[in-house]
Amino acid sequence: MKGKSIAEQLERLDLVIKKLKELQHLHWPFIIRTYSWSPQGWIDYPRSFFRNLQMTTDALVWSNVKADRIVLHKELIDLLMNHEIEIHHYHFGVFCIYSDLGHHYSDEYTEVALGKKRSQYVQTLPKANLISDDDYLTEIWASLIEHRDTHIGEHRRNPYLTNVRMLFTPEQLEKVTGRGFYDCDWVEPISGRLDLESKKWAGEHDPMAPVQLSEGWIEGPIILGHEGAGNGLRHFVLGEKVFAGHAIQVKFGGGWIAGRYEWSFEKGSPIKIVAGSDVIYISEGHTVRVKG
Repeated sequence: MKGKSIAEQLERLDLVIKKLKELQHLHWPFIIRTYSWSPQGWIDYPRSFFRNLQMTTDALVWSNVKADRIVLHKELIDLLMNHEIEIHHYHFGVFCIYSDLGHHYSDEYTEVALGKKRSQYVQTLPKANLISDDDYLTEIWASLIEHRDTHIGEHRRNPYLTNVRMLFTPEQLEKVTGRGFYDCDWVEPISGRLDLESKKWAGEHDPMAPVQLSEGWIEGPIILGHEGAGNGLRHFVLGEKVFAGHAIQVKFGGGWIAGRYEWSFEKGSPIKIVAGSDVIYISEGHTVRVKG
């Protein structure tokens, strides 16, 4: 805390620790990582959680004075060594002292700065890292993928999600699955599906929002059927007849192309859509919108 004496800063740090212990229903979101080259491991926290916790506890104990930071850090280490705080309290305390996790202050972690006993103890602790909310949520989702090898090959099943839908950019999902997703802007893994089966979304279409049709329009597959006894064939959408010249919207990817319906009335012939100066052809079963 700039402009405050070290005694006042120590008092503030003790108050922050007290508030942390008194917080009810506090869930610490973190990811534990282990590496062969780092026996103590790493703990990743979402950065937003620490920022929110700092505001909740009024934890403004950062100092631009090196000597003050070292004193505050020693106090934290002693509390942890004496089992008065947990490792998460320690990491959050370091965040408050250094306004990050201290990685750029290596000279303040030395034996000269902390003393031999404290310095050696700190070296045995898991390191801490702050990651983005995107990376934290993606990593947690990926950890829920059912993954095992079977006699017929690799088996991967998407996490089961009943009341939550999640979208990822192709690059974000590829980071945790190793699988490329192409020709789309967003990927939505389908709950419980094998082989990471996903829906793909492109363009500006919002996959989370229900499609709101304009009044009088209906949407569905265009189906060929008989108009009635003794009458010829005609196309229908949800039971509604489609007539020559009928205004129609044809679904392509994440968008729609507006045009005019034409057909030769010959079974098996393609459906013709005149869209301005362009002509496109679709087959029976294509999703369209027509006036009801």
